[in-house]
Amino acid sequence: MEGYGLANNLSLVTSAAQKIMALKYKYKSREEIPAEHAGFYTERDGAWHLDAEGVVEKTKLDEIRASNSALAKERDELRQRFEGIDPEDVRKLAAEKQQLEEAAQLKAGEVDKVVENRIKGLKADWDKQVLGLTGERDALNARLPARRRIPRRIRVRCFRGSQKPCCLSLGIRLARVRAW
Repeated sequence: MEGYGLANNLSLVTSAAQKIMALKYKYKSREEIPAEHAGFYTERDGAWHLDAEGVVEKTKLDEIRASNSALAKERDELRQRFEGIDPEDVRKLAAEKQQLEEAAQLKAGEVDKVVENRIKGLKADWDKQVLGLTGERDALNARLPARRRIPRRIRVRCFRGSQKPCCLSLGIRLARVRAW
C-alpha cells in the first residue's frame, strides 16, 4: 500500500499535466508534427492543418475580431452623430423645402422646370417599383417547377390571333397532351 501514497499520486498527476499540451492549428511540414498527434492533421494548401470541426485559424479569428470592433466603433459614431434626429421629421422638412422651391419656381415662371422635376421624382419611384417587381417575379419563376413554366412558343401560338386568356389555358392543355 505504500506505493499508492499521496506523494506517488501527485507525481503521476504532475507528469500527466506535463504531457498535456495544446494542439497547434497549422504546421509547415509533416516532420514538425509530434508523432502522437500526426493522425489529427491533414495536408491542405502546402501546409498541415488540424482536422477538427469548428476550428478556425487564429489569424482569421483575429481578423474577424478586428472587423467586429471596427464595425461597432463605426456604429457608435453614427449613433452619436444622428442622436436626437427623427427620420420622419427630416422627410417632412425635405418635402416642405421641395414645395417652397416649386412655389418659387412657379412665381418666376419656370413651369417647365417644376414639371420636369416632378416627372423625375415619379420616374425614380416607378423605377424602384419595377426593379422590386422584377426581382419578385424572378424569384417566383425560380421557385416554379420547370414543368409548370409556359414556354414562349406556346404563348405565341395561343395568342397569335386572339388576346383571350382562355386561349392560353387551352394552349397549355394542348401542349401537355401534344409535344409542341
